[in-house]
Amino acid sequence: MAFYIVAEANVRDREGFNKNFASVALQIFKECHGQLLARGYDNAIHVSGAPPEVNVLLASFPDLDLTQEYLKKIEPLIEKVGKKYADFRIIVVEGLPIGLGRQTA
Repeated sequence: MAFYIVAEANVRDREGFNKNFASVALQIFKECHGQLLARGYDNAIHVSGAPPEVNVLLASFPDLDLTQEYLKKIEPLIEKVGKKYADFRIIVVEGLPIGLGRQTA
């Protein structure tokens, strides 16, 4: 079953973030077979509530093991490098079995 990550980054230094964090984070993401589903900030469409103040990323991983591997590798990078340029919030949710996606909570 797939697992999904919703990540938010309040980037304070865009140049430093892109140069020193994003490229390494992308490599880890690829190694763990992550699939980028959506991302936005400048291209996010504001529907209700406060407009987004952070970059938002939605990604999926094929299973729990790869999700955990990704988190195990990305957390030290966030602590050592990422926090110099941004504040992060990461949420992991388990996907629903096929056929349950249209039911209401």
